[in-house]
Amino acid sequence: KLILSEHGRLISAMPFTVEEAGTVVYGAKQGLLHETLALIAITSAKPMPIITAFGADDANKINLSRYFPEVDVKDPKSVAIAHLAAYVFWSIHWNKIRRHEMKEHFNNCTGQSGASAPSHFFGKYSLSRNDKFSHNIGSWTPEMDIAHSDWCREHFINPSAVKSITQNMEVT
Repeated sequence: KLILSEHGRLISAMPFTVEEAGTVVYGAKQGLLHETLALIAITSAKPMPIITAFGADDANKINLSRYFPEVDVKDPKSVAIAHLAAYVFWSIHWNKIRRHEMKEHFNNCTGQSGASAPSHFFGKYSLSRNDKFSHNIGSWTPEMDIAHSDWCREHFINPSAVKSITQNMEVT
């Protein structure tokens, strides 16, 4: 009878290959669970976070180097680090915008804001313009998707890729 170790049970419980799951366990033990899950999601899924120009190697190197200046486009690990850096950039900056929008919505709903002005970022799509009793402020709306896509394109980030990576991480 085969008895799995604690390490083996952790690895077998994850929806990854043995090698990927081992990397996640190792990263978690180092205090880097979020980053390791993001890296595994990036390397095992398509499309990647940084927008790729078809057939234009110079353009791809420029886009990758926006997030990792020392990128070597011929080294898959180097490219993965560039994509991880882009994902982390997106996660920090986009979520900061969303948190600010949620705070404005809360202030509007509780009467703590002076006027019912739309958000500086979401403008006419602002959650602050919605019904005062709306409680679903964290959900993705079609309007938020438009603002998200525009923001991502300004930063050479694929909006569907970063959402997919985030969803992959959330279910793991």
